[in-house]
Amino acid sequence: MLGTGRAFDLHSFEDNDPSNVAVVADESQGFGKAMQYQPIEKPDANVAPVDPTQADTVPGGTSTTATIAMGSSVDVVIDTLGDHDWYGVTLTAGTTYTIHTSSYNATGVDTYLNLRDASGTLLTSDDDSGDGSFSLISYTPSTTGTFYVDAGTYNDESTGTFHLSIAPVLPAGADSVAGSTATTATLALNGSIDGNINTSGDHDWYRINLTAGQTYIFRTGGTTAATTTDTILTLRDASGTQIVSNDDAGEASFSAVRYTATTTGTYYLDVSAYNTGTGAFNLTAFTTPTPTLYTYDQIANQLTNGYWGGPSHHFAVSPGGSITFNVQALTAAGQTLARAALSEWTDVTGINFTEVTTGGQIVYDDNQDGAFATASYSNGITTSANVNVSTQWLTDYGTGLNTYSFQTYIHETGHALGARPCRQLQRQCELRVGLALPQRCLGDDGDVVFQPDR
Repeated sequence: MLGTGRAFDLHSFEDNDPSNVAVVADESQGFGKAMQYQPIEKPDANVAPVDPTQADTVPGGTSTTATIAMGSSVDVVIDTLGDHDWYGVTLTAGTTYTIHTSSYNATGVDTYLNLRDASGTLLTSDDDSGDGSFSLISYTPSTTGTFYVDAGTYNDESTGTFHLSIAPVLPAGADSVAGSTATTATLALNGSIDGNINTSGDHDWYRINLTAGQTYIFRTGGTTAATTTDTILTLRDASGTQIVSNDDAGEASFSAVRYTATTTGTYYLDVSAYNTGTGAFNLTAFTTPTPTLYTYDQIANQLTNGYWGGPSHHFAVSPGGSITFNVQALTAAGQTLARAALSEWTDVTGINFTEVTTGGQIVYDDNQDGAFATASYSNGITTSANVNVSTQWLTDYGTGLNTYSFQTYIHETGHALGARPCRQLQRQCELRVGLALPQRCLGDDGDVVFQPDR
């Protein structure tokens, strides 16, 4: 069950979608009566998919024999509520370490990390200092010895699979990583390494071996919760020629690249900073597991019921019926986008939307920050809904029908109607038709999956 006032992410890391939204119970309305979506990242639901190939063999105590090697990662499986997996690691006094979690197979999990000493005594904890709902601990031990990384989920209230990584933080100073194919720095698959952009224009190249046909995700991130380095991540071939580059697809100002290798051999990950920036970073490299292909019935169920964790809620209307809406509080540009979004939903649901100037079952506004939707319902029937897309959102992302703002209006209107649009479901559509879909994908009987993409 959703915890009152606690948020859960609906999107994967890879979207870098500013309309990533979370559902939060509105306590003023009574639990389960009003739900609000906010532009923050939390895991997909209380019980996230657990990789069936992963078995829970890691105990939650000092009796564990599981370890995590320095500069590497392990895949943590939290397969029951309250499960904790402990990993032993040797830390050196005076050295600062970055310990963080990240997404596995594009799933969101609200992770929680504890760092414990050799006796199991808690030293420090973190919930959300990492990417979205993921965790990050920066710690400098005063003694050398065995420590335990205790990995679980927030409040022990969810399950799922995620990466856990650890790396020593390199002190800022002399640049020890070359910015060319002459580099001797390497990054292993499932590895984690900390680095520094020491001076303006500095580039750090890391050699990595990739296999043709395999898809990889490379990410930069912070070495501490306060790290704000604006990185640029470039993947290069064996000759140093650029293949793909990214600035801000990661969390905040960090970068991410997803790539399917065309040839087997040596590649280079080139980390630099935007403009004249400098600062520390963490770099990771993971293979992407083969995604599970949902049936159309599974897609339809997830869209309508799966997110809510039980019966869906929706307006009492069928194809051919009508729902009233009110856009009077919006600017002229916002009104145009809202009407166009509703027209899209008419195309795929058969529901007509009637504009009114007072009242309305769906009321649009722009007077709050961000993009979100709320809905009030009883016994599964929605009685009213509100959609907010701020004027700043339109300033940032445009006002045309080919903009991210328009896709945001489509997305949030879907939430108001009781649908659960998300990247995971769009990915299922992409797997079925073999190409990326910018806005929508239709399954059997007009089941629709929306995801606003840039």
